[in-house]
Amino acid sequence: MDVKNVYDKYFQKSMMFLYPLLKVRQGSSIVPVQTYLSWQDMYELGDYKLICVYHNRKDPEFKSFEERFLLSNQLFYDYFLLPDNMVAYVFDMSEYSHDFRLVALGQYSELSSEFKFKIINFFASNPHHAAYIDSYLYPERHYYTYADLLNCDVELLVNVGQLCSPPDLNQETLISKPIEVRIEDNSLHLSKQ
Repeated sequence: MDVKNVYDKYFQKSMMFLYPLLKVRQGSSIVPVQTYLSWQDMYELGDYKLICVYHNRKDPEFKSFEERFLLSNQLFYDYFLLPDNMVAYVFDMSEYSHDFRLVALGQYSELSSEFKFKIINFFASNPHHAAYIDSYLYPERHYYTYADLLNCDVELLVNVGQLCSPPDLNQETLISKPIEVRIEDNSLHLSKQ
């Protein structure tokens, strides 16, 4: 499938370019509510953490998913309860620090071949998304198509180099305080930090 129009709404770059590294099957019925590149007062971009926020479900389907893809994930780092019955799972992307920085800078075409392969493989079952992903990772293949869609000169796109906007770091930052869990006198106490 080819790119038929330019996607002009903002989407989380952390979801598109980092979440696939968690090896969750594309098309899973359980997806994060949102993903982030940083967390205010918790993790900065340079900490190389992917934060995935889910509804804090207790049903067997989610518990199975949580065990298989989140808690036992080789990149799993930590998790936190959040207000409004949400939970944040934090994944350490330090082994991909170079590619993480490139995503944060919006330099998607410069990602390593291994990184690109994992992203493309994740979206392979969805031809619509796969066409866009291919254009973001390999823009040189798509400059003429985008020039036609944008009604602009190909050279302009070649000079820009990327066909996907850089991340909006405000939208890619989780702004929520975790709920502190304390055990006192054999009782569980929850409070916002």
